[in-house]
Amino acid sequence: MKKIMTFTACAGVLLLGQGILSQTAMSHTGAGDGRTLQQTKTLTLDAGKISELVIEAGAGSMEIKSAEVDAIEVTAKVYQERAHDNYCLSLTRENNQALLESATCRDNRFSNDDTSIDLTVLVPKTLALDIHDGSGFIKIDGVAAAKIADGSGYIDIANVAGAVDINDGSGLITARNIDNNLDITDGSGAIDVQSVDGDLVISDGSGSIDVASVTGKVVITDGSGSISVSRAGRFELLADGSGGVDVSDISGEVVMNGHGR
Repeated sequence: MKKIMTFTACAGVLLLGQGILSQTAMSHTGAGDGRTLQQTKTLTLDAGKISELVIEAGAGSMEIKSAEVDAIEVTAKVYQERAHDNYCLSLTRENNQALLESATCRDNRFSNDDTSIDLTVLVPKTLALDIHDGSGFIKIDGVAAAKIADGSGYIDIANVAGAVDINDGSGLITARNIDNNLDITDGSGAIDVQSVDGDLVISDGSGSIDVASVTGKVVITDGSGSISVSRAGRFELLADGSGGVDVSDISGEVVMNGHGR
């Protein structure tokens, strides 16, 4: 039988770690690897009748925020060991979708890994996101909805009106103020979730999980790492490999299927 324990001190350490990461993670992904800033480019696309922005990105960081605007605006900082044009950077329209390609190309015509591109993207508040990212920090604030498939890197998402789906290989994930359902599948790395107006489903390989303020049910499948859940409508632990579990202020049923086995 595993030990049941509280994680107040651990949560404090996690938040401190997030603070450190938030200050440093937006530095260029390739810093220290010989790449330097070669050029800065801007892209703009009228967002009229566009409901979703699809992003296909390779290496580099990504910061996306919303505003009362009627266009998609992209600032791209291109880092390379030496300047060349053998990479993709484009913003195009396909029916009701916008497509942003950065570093990687859908047709694979450029396969070098010399280029990384840091993106700053401004979108209308009504736009949903569909992101496919190789590596690098991702920060999202204020969009309509989001789907994220990420290889590695810290993900920070907040203030989303619709549903959020995250499939991540490795890296810390923080999510705050999600006004719909949140689904997270994560290979490794800590997960911190605060304020979800809907259901929360987490499938995690390893790393601590800290959850607070979920109006619906919380369902967790966990390989290893501590779990802390407070203030939720319902809690169900489907599987738990190792690590303590702390559950408090659950208004409905608590089901511990995988704990202690």
